[in-house]
Parts: sequence; structure tokens; C-alpha cells
Amino acid sequence: MWDTAYMRGSLNRRKPFDDTTASGNQGVIVTESNLASHEAQLGQFLSQQSDLHFYQTLDWYRCCVPEQDLFFVLTLSDNNILASSLVRRRPLPGLTLAIYRIERGPVVTNMSVLAEHLEHVINAVSKDAVLVAVSPFRHGEPVQRLTHDLVACGFTPSPRSLAPYETTIAIDLSLSIDQLRAGLRRSLKTQLNRGSRLGVEVRRATDIESFDLFVTQHNDMAHRRGLAPIQPEIARHLGEFCTQPEGSVQLFIASHEGKQVAGICLLSSGNRVIYEWGVSSEAIEHRQFPLTHMLHWNAVQWAKQAGYDYYDFGGYWDERGDADPINRFKTGFSKDKQHFVPEHVLGVRPLLAKAYHAAAQLRAGLFS
Repeated sequence: MWDTAYMRGSLNRRKPFDDTTASGNQGVIVTESNLASHEAQLGQFLSQQSDLHFYQTLDWYRCCVPEQDLFFVLTLSDNNILASSLVRRRPLPGLTLAIYRIERGPVVTNMSVLAEHLEHVINAVSKDAVLVAVSPFRHGEPVQRLTHDLVACGFTPSPRSLAPYETTIAIDLSLSIDQLRAGLRRSLKTQLNRGSRLGVEVRRATDIESFDLFVTQHNDMAHRRGLAPIQPEIARHLGEFCTQPEGSVQLFIASHEGKQVAGICLLSSGNRVIYEWGVSSEAIEHRQFPLTHMLHWNAVQWAKQAGYDYYDFGGYWDERGDADPINRFKTGFSKDKQHFVPEHVLGVRPLLAKAYHAAAQLRAGLFS
């Protein structure tokens, strides 16, 4: 906590962040201390973006602060926002240095402003940054150009073992429900029919009790499997968003004989809904139930009716293919792979950045 407080104090002491480039555009840091004066404008800017990940939204900022150190860097022209990055600071143990990450961002109105915006970000964190990592949330045609632009700005590809997923399975929700169902793998259709006969019920839940039970079940499962739990403070805010019918967090639960036995939590922003967390009962009497199949199919139908363009399964391991059971489960719904811009990094302190990557890759190898 001292390190977080130190950095926030450092950022606040530097305000106003007068990082004006030759073009006349200005970089501005937004933290808790000045959020109120930028919140409405930033919220409007973000609401207009289609390629927007939840990790770049005000809702995610509210979930994480003050437990984690996040702040926005904005690029402004005549008080209009051209670009925004929600930046996460991860302190290095025992040091007053840190790793900075723009996860699933930046959010920019025009790619021509990307280099200038990244310059604003780097200037904002240069006092204690070892490296800055960026993983733009763009797929399809922009990937090649963005990758080229990042390299031109001095960034290099991040080691695959340390980066967020580059590929996901997505369902095109412009298709009709009949077309979506026709595209399901035959065995998946069989499972969906079987689940109804077995008495499994699925519903979208907006009550805090169901969400709290989902988090408890998920974290119990995560503890058994050595996975990351949903942190209490983040869970509290997610639960608040979940109770809002049109909120950015959606929960679907499956019940059998009145007992909540499985659930999936979705994050929605921009033009897509993304699967983020899930849990399913490991009890012997529930193992043969197609719980997850039914949850996702109900969520897909809801997302289409809600007007989203894509239902995103939250990652796909290209190198494993359908030999991986999780991959195969996802391709049962869709074969549409979307490839995103790979994560790139810039070593602000190059020698320390190399040492950090070497240590992180070693750690990843030990625990993989």
C-alpha cells in the first residue's frame, strides 16, 4: 500500500500534467483526486466506442480502486478527448519501480493519434517505470497496421507466455437465433436437449444473493485448482453492477432441484459481451449435466436480444487446437476465430526490462 500511495502522490504532485506536444494536443492524468471534473466527458467518450473492452472502462476503474493502482491518461485537443488509456501500475517487490500495463487499450478515435497518445502515457510514468506493456483491443484488418505502428514507436512483441490471449472464439450475433442454433455442433445440440429433460433450469440473475454465492463457489474452485480468485473488493463492485438489469456485468446461473450449481459471469462494453468467470459443480450427481453448455447458450440468446454484435468466449489457445477440451467446447458454438493485436512492450529502463522478462519467463516455466 505504501508503494501505491507513493505513486499516487507522485502523480498528483505533477498535476497539472502539462504534456503538450508539437501538435498542441495535451496529455492529462486522471486519478481519484480529479476524476469528478473529467468523469462525465470520459464516460461519454467511452460510450461512443465500439471496440471497447471492459478493462478500459470507468466501471472497471471503480471495481479496482483503491485496491489496485489504476489511473487514466487522456489525450485532449481543445478539451475534446482523442484517446484514453486506463493504466495499471504493478510495483516490483522491494523497489520503488513498477511495470505499467494498458490492458486491452488504448481507446482512440483515430489511429493517427496513437503514437502521440503513447508518448503521453510514457511521459506520465517515466519517473518509475521499468517497462510499459500495451495490448490494443483491435482485430481483423487493423491488426497489421497497429502492429507496424507499435514497432515504429519503439515497442517490441511481448513474450507469449506473459501476454494476454491474442485469439478468441466469437459468435456473430447478426445471425438469427435459428441460424445460430443451426451452427452449433451436433453433439452440443444433443446436450442442450438433454439438459432440459434432466430438469436443469437457467436464468439471468440480478439479485446480490445469487452473485455472492457464485463468487463463493468460484473462489472455492479457484483455490482447489490454484487459480486466481475474484478479489473481495472487486467482487463487491461487480455485484453492484450485476443488480442493474442493463449493467455492464451479467450473471447466468444454472439450478437443479432448487440448488444453484453453476454460473457464468459476463462483462459487456462496446459492441460485445465477454465471458470472464465461470464455475460448475464438481459433485458426482452433477458431473453429467450439461451445465456450462446451457449457461452459454442462454447467454448467447440474451446478448443477441440486447443488441450486441459479438459474444466473446474470452480466449482460445491456437497452438492447442481442438485437442484442448476447453477449446473444443468453445468451437462447438462457433468456428469464428478473431485475432487481436499482440501485446507489445517498451523498455523505459531497457536493462531492467530484460531482467524482468527473463525472471517472469522463468517463473512461468516453473508453474506451467
